Amino acid sequence: MTVDKIIGSGVFLFLDQLVFALAGWIYWFVITKFTTASEIGQATAVYSLIFLISMITQLGLEYPLLNRASAERSRILGSVIIIELAITLVAIPILIYLLNSVYPESFQSFTWLAVGILVLLNLNFVPRFALLGITEAKKILVIDTISTIIKFLAGLIFVTVGFGASGILSSFLIQAIVTTCVTLVLAIKLFGLVFGNRKYLAGLLKDGLVNMPSKLSAVLMFSLSVVLLASFGVETSDIGLFYIALMISLVAGSFASSLATMLIPGSSISKIDFSAPSMRIGISLTAPIIAALITSPKFILSIIGTQYVAAESTLIVLSIGILPFCIMVNAISKFNYLKDSRKLVLIGSIQLTIFVLFFFLLVPKYGILGAAFSILMAFTASAISSILWSEPVLIKYIVGAGTAIIAGWLTGITVGIIGGEGILIQISSILTAISVTFVLILAVRNTSTSEITQLIKSITNNTAMS
Repeated sequence: MTVDKIIGSGVFLFLDQLVFALAGWIYWFVITKFTTASEIGQATAVYSLIFLISMITQLGLEYPLLNRASAERSRILGSVIIIELAITLVAIPILIYLLNSVYPESFQSFTWLAVGILVLLNLNFVPRFALLGITEAKKILVIDTISTIIKFLAGLIFVTVGFGASGILSSFLIQAIVTTCVTLVLAIKLFGLVFGNRKYLAGLLKDGLVNMPSKLSAVLMFSLSVVLLASFGVETSDIGLFYIALMISLVAGSFASSLATMLIPGSSISKIDFSAPSMRIGISLTAPIIAALITSPKFILSIIGTQYVAAESTLIVLSIGILPFCIMVNAISKFNYLKDSRKLVLIGSIQLTIFVLFFFLLVPKYGILGAAFSILMAFTASAISSILWSEPVLIKYIVGAGTAIIAGWLTGITVGIIGGEGILIQISSILTAISVTFVLILAVRNTSTSEITQLIKSITNNTAMS
């Protein structure tokens, strides 16, 4: 396997995440026209709880799936399914207790819908990453696109006939049924189904658990932080601003994270560590996006809604954090391929500790901006550790990308200052920032036009073959 094939698979995984993000926005935009804010609030609260429990109960097992799927096939698929089902059985009573004891009484009617979604999410998790482990990202994209369309149609039908929150959750259940059935059948067909012995299961658990610190950190930053803000007395309107800014930064960084994900199976199949070219290309192609976000955050937020413009400073801070995030996710993939458990635990622990420390220090005084800085500091601390344990040549690429971003930002805001606040001027400043950043990326030889052309041809060929 070559680097361009890894990047081709990464692009398909990025498109998959983009489909989820855009389809999710469209789904909620349409659903709000047919049901009440209260019903939407109930559905999102229940699903957020399900998603949080699901993320924790996955125990970092996606990494051994990505790393071992190509070599161990049927044994790893069956073994991780057993582990995940056992963990889910333990999690179900916790979910039921929370819905019936902690949440308001009105949430009790959603209990069995919630249990069904949790079981299916955790069951789908296994074949999904097993398929990614043999670089079948195209198939995942197709399955997720179809299931997302089905969810949208089901949700629309349910809410228009008056099912409200139950209808919304039912649409998520139907989507989970579709994705789980299709991915499981496909994975069993490609892998077979054999169950490993106790020693093998213990090895899988160990490989997964060393990733738990970074997994917990991600859960805290991207899921629980929104809930924690409310406990600090932050206004709900500000929490909404933070959520939108966070989602924009996540989408902006998802290309690099997709490459990092596909780096693991790519390296495992070829027996070559591709982390250096993966990070180089990932940060090179993400740098122009970062420059655009920090050049005109107010304009970008206004596209979503003028009410979100107040999150300008928060988006700038989160956007700066994308570069260290790219470094960190590549390091995690690298050390998973190399099976360096100590470094994985240290990176995750550093990130988790720094985030919690700064979150509790900054949020009470600075609100959502403090939350954004806590995420930035966590990514920066883990990125520094990652750089110290990586090849020295990577520093050159990181410095080159950082310099290009700063230059793009300076030229972009100069255009905005000279031209004024008009829409065309704002678009021009963004395009200027992107262009200058990209030209400098080429100038410092982080990548080249021939390499990009080759990548485009590879992606085009893969698409045509599919």
